[in-house]
Amino acid sequence: MRVTLTDRSLSKLAAPTSGQIDYFDKTVPGFALRVSANGARSWIVRYRRHGRKQRVTLGPEDALSLADARAKAKDMLARVRLGEDPAADKRAEREAATFEELAHEYVERHAKRRSSSIFISSSGSTSTETRCRSMRGSRSGSSTSWSMTRC
Repeated sequence: MRVTLTDRSLSKLAAPTSGQIDYFDKTVPGFALRVSANGARSWIVRYRRHGRKQRVTLGPEDALSLADARAKAKDMLARVRLGEDPAADKRAEREAATFEELAHEYVERHAKRRSSSIFISSSGSTSTETRCRSMRGSRSGSSTSWSMTRC
């Protein structure tokens, strides 16, 4: 559904009884507010790339103002016109390796050949001697923790 999105009109946009509805902005083609039946409201951008429809979520309505979301959408659509694919960029970012995966790969490729006393524990618990150096950390927002010890 096409509407003129304004700060005042946002509160009047009704949620559907089931599923979700996209309220597309008349001023910025492809920019919309997606409202779901449970009351969730998110800013989205839709565009076509090589004939296929793509959608990228910019963020929730309460975390991003209309002006900021509209500016982000314009920037994203400009990048699409230059040949970029923001949906693919976002997908690649989500699938990027974690620190723990990179640490394991490093140990497998390089460290095991040089020293047999290096090990990584994803549980975070290690028993080390006093002569060993230990590094510890955790990934924010998750329960994943890591430790790497070199003796």
